[in-house]
Parts: sequence; C-alpha cells; structure tokens
Amino acid sequence: MRYEGAAYAAVELDDGPRDDALIRYIEARNPGLTNVRVMGVTWTEFVNTRARPHMRRYNVTYVADGTPAAT
Repeated sequence: MRYEGAAYAAVELDDGPRDDALIRYIEARNPGLTNVRVMGVTWTEFVNTRARPHMRRYNVTYVADGTPAAT
C-alpha cells in the first residue's frame, strides 16, 4: 500500500542514510507496518534546533505492508 506522511531525520545525513533514518522513524511510530520502502522525499523548511543533532522534517511517500497506526 502507498502512504504519505511526515518524518524526521538529522539534517546532516546524505540521501541513503537519511532514507534509512526516515524508515526507522516511520516503523517506530507504525508498528503494524513491515517492509517499508521510501519512494519519494521532499524536505521542508522546519528544523528542530532543540534536538541534537538538529532534525529536519521531511514529507515522505512510501510503500509498506500492513496497517499504519491510527492518527
């Protein structure tokens, strides 16, 4: 199934490690999902500078098996 949502990753990460971090973020908040794969990422202007390391918010399109957590 295809999903869209927001996820956070450290601002200094390059594409591959960033996508891995986004997958871990999505899986941690949606334990019903398995086999998460990132299909597209768009960065946003929002950066949480209180977090260490600083975390950027990304809009993520991904596919996964299972059911996401209810929001």
